[in-house]
Amino acid sequence: MSPVKNVTYVLACTSKFTKNNSILIGYEATYLGYSLYRQLRKLNVDCRVIAPSSISKAPQDRVKNDRKDSLRLALGLMRDEFSFVEVPSEKQESDRMLLRSRSFLVATKSDLKRHILSQCRLLEIDYKTGNFQDSCRIELRSQSIT
Repeated sequence: MSPVKNVTYVLACTSKFTKNNSILIGYEATYLGYSLYRQLRKLNVDCRVIAPSSISKAPQDRVKNDRKDSLRLALGLMRDEFSFVEVPSEKQESDRMLLRSRSFLVATKSDLKRHILSQCRLLEIDYKTGNFQDSCRIELRSQSIT
C-alpha cells in the first residue's frame, strides 16, 4: 500500500472516534521509514513511532499475529509503556539511506571480488602475476561457458 493510501485508510478507520475525542496513533518502527508519520503530522494527527525494543513479547507469542500486535500496541500506548523513536528530518533520513547504500555497495564489491578470485583459483588462472585484468580478459575469452 502506498503512503497516501495508508493515510487515507488510517483516517477512514479513525474518523468515527475523532468527532469529540483526540486520538493517538502509534506504529512500530520498521525499515519503511517515516513517511506515514510525516503525512499524519501534516494533517495534525498525533502520531508516535514506537521503538521495537520497548515492545515486550511473551515467550509463547512466537506466531506473528496482526490482531494481537495491534491490541498490544494500543494498550501499551494507553498505558504509556513504550519508548519512542526520534523521527529524523527528511534530510537526515536521506543521508542515512545514502550511507547505508554506500556501505551495502562496498560490501557487495568485496564479496564480488572474493567470488571472482575464487573462480580464478578454480580455473587455475594466475591472478598474482602480471597485469591481472589483461590476463583475466584473455583467459576468459578462451574459456568456453557451457
